[in-house]
Amino acid sequence: MKVFVITEGVSEYRGLPKLSSQIQASCRHTLKVLKTNVPSDVPISKIVRRSISNVLLAFAENADLVVLLLDREEQDSCCGKVAESIRQELARSVGDQYSDKIYVVLKDRKFENWLVADLDALKAQPARFKVTPSVVKKVAPNKADTIDAEKLIKSIVIGGNYEKVADSGRICERLNLEQAAVNSRSFRHFLHVIGHPAYSDGCRAPVRIPGQRSPRRNARQQ
Repeated sequence: MKVFVITEGVSEYRGLPKLSSQIQASCRHTLKVLKTNVPSDVPISKIVRRSISNVLLAFAENADLVVLLLDREEQDSCCGKVAESIRQELARSVGDQYSDKIYVVLKDRKFENWLVADLDALKAQPARFKVTPSVVKKVAPNKADTIDAEKLIKSIVIGGNYEKVADSGRICERLNLEQAAVNSRSFRHFLHVIGHPAYSDGCRAPVRIPGQRSPRRNARQQ
């Protein structure tokens, strides 16, 4: 199965392919990432206009599933409702034959919230990130989507400023899908959409990783 992810972020465009081997192993899917140029905080019609060429390109390359990946940023509306509105407009634009192969996922609220969700990926780089117990408490259990993750990463960087693209790549090289899913509901939704077996039936609650205590439910879960 071919999964194409279309993203507006350079960090995602460079970082997500580093997860492809895990996705291949767990989902039996190949992953290809395409870059679009559309901010998340513009009208839906503009998002569709700027994304449709890549969507059509993906289907021309025999995509089985196309996922438009956007940031929620400062939007207060429900991620699911926003994503579905965009998906419906995209489906109408590309044709009914593709409507069941198009999904839209909103990161809550940006890529950094997914990057901090696997704290072990940061701990594995002690020369670059200082992960203290207080940092852990901010992220776990299941709280990565509720924090200003970019600010958090900037506060724990060692040896210079946070390099958005380069540091994202370093983290993605070490990020574990299942571990990140424990702390991020929106990342679990991404895994659900692309067919990860742990979240095939839904993504409301994290799946326990052997050897860890079951994470408590977060009050903000929907």
